[in-house]
Amino acid sequence: AGSYALDRPSVEVDPSGAFVKGVATPGAAVSVRVNGAAVGTVEADQQNGNYSFTFGKPLANGESVQVSAEKGL
Repeated sequence: AGSYALDRPSVEVDPSGAFVKGVATPGAAVSVRVNGAAVGTVEADQQNGNYSFTFGKPLANGESVQVSAEKGL
């Protein structure tokens, strides 16, 4: 049963740079990358697909964030 890509999740970075949030396919595994480096994965809510990920340290100006979603964790 491998994983497969889902619709691209929405992404919004908090103005403080402390976290990112958005909406993905419900139950999807959302992978978060900063400047191309993986920093973590969270599960989107089973009901509405909301997700949030708190960074270990706030983002600095100019850092880019990418998210992708795959079927379930």
